[in-house]
Amino acid sequence: MQLLKPTGDLVFKTLLERNPELKLARSMLECLLTLPSPIRSLELLNREIGPDYPTDKPIVLDVRVCLDNHVRIDIEMQAQVVASTASRFLYYWARDFGQGLKRGDDYAKVVPITQVI
Repeated sequence: MQLLKPTGDLVFKTLLERNPELKLARSMLECLLTLPSPIRSLELLNREIGPDYPTDKPIVLDVRVCLDNHVRIDIEMQAQVVASTASRFLYYWARDFGQGLKRGDDYAKVVPITQVI
C-alpha cells in the first residue's frame, strides 16, 4: 500500500482540517514559528485571490494566520521548487500586502505580512 504524502495540497489541508477548531493546525504553527503575539484567527484557504485587473495573475494561498497584534502570516505548502519559485512568492506577498489598503486609506493602516514557505 502506498501512503499519501503530507506535503500535497489536498493531503496537507485534510490533515489540518480534521477538527472544526483547527487545533492541530494551531498547535503545529505555534510549535514551528516563534510568534510575536498569540494567534487571533486561523484560516485554511483553498481559494484564489482574484486579480485586480483582468490582465493580472491570480494568487492561491494555503493558510492565513492573523495575530493579536494584527500581523498577518501567509503560509504556503511547496513540495517542489522550480526556478520561478522565489519570484512567485514575492509576487504573492506583494499582491497580498497591497490588498490591505483601499483608495483614500492612510499608509499607517498597512499591516505587516510575513510569508512562510
